[in-house]
Amino acid sequence: MGWGMLELDISPYLDKTEKVNVTLPGYVIQRIDRYVREHNVKSRSSFLADAAMEKLVRY
Repeated sequence: MGWGMLELDISPYLDKTEKVNVTLPGYVIQRIDRYVREHNVKSRSSFLADAAMEKLVRY
């Protein structure tokens, strides 16, 4: 018997979305937007949510 890892998108199982305002340096926003474009990420919000969840999983 072996071990495996499966990555699942859990976002459909999360609560409804809420709108928040954040303040970030322009350079950071530009980097995020470039990453979103180049990696076919759904949106800036999706990128930020994924990054936050990745950080929280390690917490």
